[in-house]
Amino acid sequence: MISALSWIPRGACQEYPERFELAPEEMEALVQKQSQLSVNDKTNDMDEEEDEDQSEQTDEQAEDVKSEAEEVDSKTLQERKAIEDAFLKELKLENYDDDEEDEEDEGRGAELFLGGRNLAVFDDSTQDPYIQIQDKDIDEDADEADDLQVKSSDCVFIAAKTEEEHSNIEMYVYDREEQTLFVHHDFMLPAFPLSLAWMNADPGKGKSSTAADDKGSFLAVGTFHTGIEIWNLDVIDVLEPVCILGGLDEQEEAEKKKKKNKKKPTQPKYKPGSHTDAVMSLSWHPAHQERLASGSADQTIKLWDLSTEQCTSTFTYHTDKVQAVQWNPTEASILLSGGYDKCVYVNDVRAANSSNARKFTVDSDIESVRWNPHIPVYFFTTTESGLVSYFDCRTEKPVFTLQAHEKTTTQITINSFIPTLFSTI
Repeated sequence: MISALSWIPRGACQEYPERFELAPEEMEALVQKQSQLSVNDKTNDMDEEEDEDQSEQTDEQAEDVKSEAEEVDSKTLQERKAIEDAFLKELKLENYDDDEEDEEDEGRGAELFLGGRNLAVFDDSTQDPYIQIQDKDIDEDADEADDLQVKSSDCVFIAAKTEEEHSNIEMYVYDREEQTLFVHHDFMLPAFPLSLAWMNADPGKGKSSTAADDKGSFLAVGTFHTGIEIWNLDVIDVLEPVCILGGLDEQEEAEKKKKKNKKKPTQPKYKPGSHTDAVMSLSWHPAHQERLASGSADQTIKLWDLSTEQCTSTFTYHTDKVQAVQWNPTEASILLSGGYDKCVYVNDVRAANSSNARKFTVDSDIESVRWNPHIPVYFFTTTESGLVSYFDCRTEKPVFTLQAHEKTTTQITINSFIPTLFSTI
């Protein structure tokens, strides 16, 4: 199942992606973390055993019987091993290969095997003057580099894919010259993916960093988990995201596991400013590269500062799950959003009071919202009932409505070259 798609601007990806390799200190930290998890698991197991007094007594009796049986089996095995050792000693197998060789033939195994005594033997094919075409292994590195190349003319898009219980992100490349479509590389996700947003801002860099070297190809991923994962698409074989915005506080959760409190289950502890439910929508704007907007099933919209990895603003004007968010293409502070409350909002995030957001209503739950890139005061909405509505953000009533499908209209896309052409699915 493919749950989300996102185009990547042509030429935005690094031509030859890097291959991820763990540094020695990172490997050591990973081993220590795994060891600590194992210790915590053992500690939890010991705590559970202490609460089962009656079962422990029964287990001890069973262990006594088992140990007695093991002692009997151990004696029998020792007797059998002694008999086998004595038999092998009589065969003298340790001297089986000690055949005498002629001094003349010693060290000339290759020549004798090939049936001659005056053969020239080389350790490497490159040393043989009669071999003009060398092994294919020499060009393997060059072939691998060609396979990983992403040309500036290639069309690249991202697909969020789930099969049974395994979810992953796949980067597809369409070679226009060869007319081939293939998966360039992929990485695993911890939960079902719901939303994607491409961006060229490196979360590890500060606001003042605007040099071209600090840009790249990154992907924000929203899942059923409460955190937003940021992945570097220019690195293959990567094991974890660059950073996670929000989500569970791992240190607090680890501390809670150490404490024994089975009667009173505690609420999960989240990072400051985190969503508390699935992240259903994401939007990034190149004019404010450090800013990312997210909509969640917790009925909130949050703005994130990528340079600090912190939430800077939270908007609560929706009364149900926020299904879609999108920045205005020309006014970078205007945010369009729609949710399961059958409402669409246009909000200027610079305003301190979110009650000033302009509200529009539709017939059913919102599935997607999209600004018209040619006239960015107009926007489209699609709903669960299959209806497409076209609004002018300066007036409350829609300019027109269209029953695009008999069932849910999940997405709408406007043609970049023909203003009056759009498609729906």
